[in-house]
Amino acid sequence: MSPKLLVFLLATSAISIGIFKFIPSKSISWTAMASPPEKLEPARLLATINKVRSLALQSNSLLEQDPNIQAWAEQLITSRSPTSPHFSAEQILNNLQSQVKGVAAASAGVFRVPYQIEAFRTEFAAWAEVKNPTYTHFSIVLRPHSDRNLVDAWAILVQRLPKFDPKLLATGLQQFHHVCALCKRPYNGQFYAGDRILLLQCPQCETNYDILAVNTVDQYARANTFFSGISPLAAFRPNVSPYEEMISLWHGVLDHCSYENDYDVNTATRAKDSWQTSAETLQRRSGDCEDTSILLADWLMSRGIEARVVIGETDEREGHAWCIARIDGNVFLLETTGEKEDLPRDPPLAKQSTDKYRAEYLFDRTQLYFFNSEPGQGAGDCWNKFAWKAVDYSSSLPPTIEPSLVEAPWFPSSKAFFAANVVPAVSGEAEEVAGSVTEAAATLSD
Repeated sequence: MSPKLLVFLLATSAISIGIFKFIPSKSISWTAMASPPEKLEPARLLATINKVRSLALQSNSLLEQDPNIQAWAEQLITSRSPTSPHFSAEQILNNLQSQVKGVAAASAGVFRVPYQIEAFRTEFAAWAEVKNPTYTHFSIVLRPHSDRNLVDAWAILVQRLPKFDPKLLATGLQQFHHVCALCKRPYNGQFYAGDRILLLQCPQCETNYDILAVNTVDQYARANTFFSGISPLAAFRPNVSPYEEMISLWHGVLDHCSYENDYDVNTATRAKDSWQTSAETLQRRSGDCEDTSILLADWLMSRGIEARVVIGETDEREGHAWCIARIDGNVFLLETTGEKEDLPRDPPLAKQSTDKYRAEYLFDRTQLYFFNSEPGQGAGDCWNKFAWKAVDYSSSLPPTIEPSLVEAPWFPSSKAFFAANVVPAVSGEAEEVAGSVTEAAATLSD
């Protein structure tokens, strides 16, 4: 199935305030205790509320401490002088929404009790939201009352959103917290599983910034992580031109990678579209347009030739992927699907193919590229840094595969190219390498 990118518009950045919960100080009648106050640290109060929660839910859905929210709450509460009016639960939640990111829902309780653990246990048991299993974190701030046996408490329950991880998207409905790679602003997002190739767009700057696709183990991965860093064995002449080397690699992929749409051999039905890494395509020697384009681009880059994979459409408005390479300022379009005899021996310049190929998104090993305005200016503009916005994702690259780990050699693919471009057999180690490549070339071209 040809790739088709779907725009993934995320939710707004505002958190969803679940419940404004206020526990009045007179909810329970307490008699002031004459005994000295206990040492009540937030960790001890967390253990207490978790005991109440476990009994109510009959599960181990334990709350955790969030150091960031705890520090924020302490600064907020202690910023007011002792004579100032107390913060209400509503005020706490309003401040939480505007100042703390990555929160989906929150509930706050304000109460005044004796400074004893049993008093807090009773208040927690009376707080209905403690029994809500969606909350994940708990913070509490204590402030002494004028009566030394009493204390004012501000308790906060929070549902923290997980940080964005492409692997989480395959598990169903997901809410998450993320930071845009371009504008660096945080926001909350919501995803509904089902689409196999996703284009992510930031709701803050309204700019595309990521491309995700489902891999062969049914997990989402960033587009540039499908490059495995492959470099199959090939022995070229020292003076072979980069152009001839590019042609040799291109024909090697055309000769030894058959076009194969995604197909489920177990159910004999066409499966949903998934992407293969370059190493998987090399091993299987088959794949569809994005698979073989990724393989070729990866191989070219390993040989020091600038290359990118392009996602776009053909003149028939069909989703498609192809490879482009740049040598001496010239950008060549390398089609990796179709019959080899129908393709020219020399690849066309990309700028001469804009009527047949419409570029929308690009990627290489380290960066994803998005058109600065409306896509569709053609493949010929794919190295124009003013037309394409680059987003760096070099930190997401997988380890490079050593050549010894890849089935080899399977290049060159024809005796003609071998004779023109590959080092002739010489003595020693070079003779052994050249001989093995010569034998493989003869076998593969028969």
